[in-house]
Order: sequence, then C-alpha cells, then structure tokens
Amino acid sequence: MKNIYVGACGWEYFPVKYHKLREYSKLFDVVEVNSTFYRLPSLRIVENWRKIVKKDFIFTVKAHKDISHIHKFKLKREAVEKFEKLVDICKILKAEIIVLQVPYRQRPSSRFLKNLVKFLDYAQSYEVNIGVEARGPDWRNRRSRLILKNVISKFNATHVFDASYEEPVFHTNIVYSRIYGKGYHTLWVLDDEEVKQIVDLAKRYAEENKVYLMGHGCRMYDDAIRIKTYIEDNYFLPIYPVKGLAAVRMAILENPKFPASKKELIKLHGWKVVDTENKRIRMSKILEKIDDRVY
Repeated sequence: MKNIYVGACGWEYFPVKYHKLREYSKLFDVVEVNSTFYRLPSLRIVENWRKIVKKDFIFTVKAHKDISHIHKFKLKREAVEKFEKLVDICKILKAEIIVLQVPYRQRPSSRFLKNLVKFLDYAQSYEVNIGVEARGPDWRNRRSRLILKNVISKFNATHVFDASYEEPVFHTNIVYSRIYGKGYHTLWVLDDEEVKQIVDLAKRYAEENKVYLMGHGCRMYDDAIRIKTYIEDNYFLPIYPVKGLAAVRMAILENPKFPASKKELIKLHGWKVVDTENKRIRMSKILEKIDDRVY
C-alpha cells in the first residue's frame, strides 16, 4: 500500500547464509541499520550497502550508544562526533531519519530532559529527521507521554512507538514504529489480531504521512513478512508449516529445556503462536491446561 513501508531492525540475523542484505532487500521495503548502535562502519562499507540494493530500497539509521546510553544526550565531544558521522552515513544511504533510543531504565528526570532538549536543538541544524524512542516503563504513563510530546514536538522530532499497543504521542510526516510486541523484552510473535490492528493503524496514518513498520521482536522477520503479506494480499500467513500437536512440538523443540515445570514452559513458550486444526492460538492458552508438574 502507498506510504506504508515494512521491514525490520537489522539484517544480521536474516536466515540466509550469504548476501544477507541483498536477499533481505528482495522481500522488504526498508531496513533500520541497527549495527550503528554498537559500531560505526566505514563509509566504504556504507557505500557498498547502498550499491547492492535496489534504488528505491529505504534505509533508516539507529544512533550510536555513545550518544544515548553512555552520555545520555549530553553534548560531549564523543557524542557530537558520533552524530556527525551518522549524518554522513545517512547521506550515503539516502536515509531520512536517525532513531535516538532513550535507555530503557532511564526516567524522565529534569536533568535528563534538559540534556535531551539541548541535543535535539543541536540535531535540528542538520538535514535529517530525528525519531525518539522512549519505551521504558517510566515513559508509559499519561504524564510522561505528555512530557515527551512537549519535548519532541518543540523540535519536530517524531515519536518512535510500538504499534502493537500504542499510538504515537507526536509525529511529523514520518510515522515510525519499532514493533517489539507485548512480551518480556523481545519475546513475542504477533498473532493475527495484532497484525490487523497494526495494519489498520498504519493505514490511518498513511493517508497523509509515510509510515514505517519495523519488526524488532525475536521473530522480527516473520512478523514483518506477515504484516507485509496482510497489507498486500489481505491474508494471514501461518507461523509454522504444520498444525495441532505437531505445531506445538515444533514450537517447543525450537529451544527445548527439560526438565521444566508448567510455569517454566509457559515462560519459555507461552508467547509463541500455533495453529490448531480450527484456529490460531497463543501457546500460553494451551500450556495453561496441562498438569501442574515437572516435565
């Protein structure tokens, strides 16, 4: 659909042996360069990335951890240098947005917000859009979301949000979602209802904006291709190629850990989704019905 771009955060784990980025780009519209959070590549490598994908393939870039997690948006020399290099990377990739990630445990304290304001003020002097992700527990209440809105809207930065459970507090002409899901950390796979909910949200915003739907859970490529297929074909792809007990067995054997109690099995596998003979269901619903013993 026009104005909706689907992809994932990184191609390093894409399940092919060779030419991961090239093969990834054949399936998806966009990729977030997630590796720049850990290490900035040489510009020669970046130029190669741009060359090996189709012309209309889109890159976005995640900011280095020195900026967000080490210096926490203080305008230190190392942070400024990293940001300037990120801008150079964006120019080569023709990427129009840099994602700034607020540390997960960071609270919206006055000191932190002061640093964030100064950094956003500095960043807006460059010809690149800024997205701000603040997904930690202290940013989810109404007051914190209002604070975030007031800060980022002042500098026309877009809210990087999770479309599986929330709406953006503010957006520019770019609506950007990193989709983790509702589980612990990244342990989640989207069910059909969640895929539909995400796509419905995207369609609303796509009437006047560019919408990026970026899988970021542990099954991000599966989630992304299921979202993309639903947008294009109005069809929900299955999670596993088999149904019933065979699907349950396949899900458990992906990461088997025995002996395990009922509680441990639910924690390990409850977030997964399988097909029974007549419906698609989350594994927690199945495992809740088994005997409470060690397996």
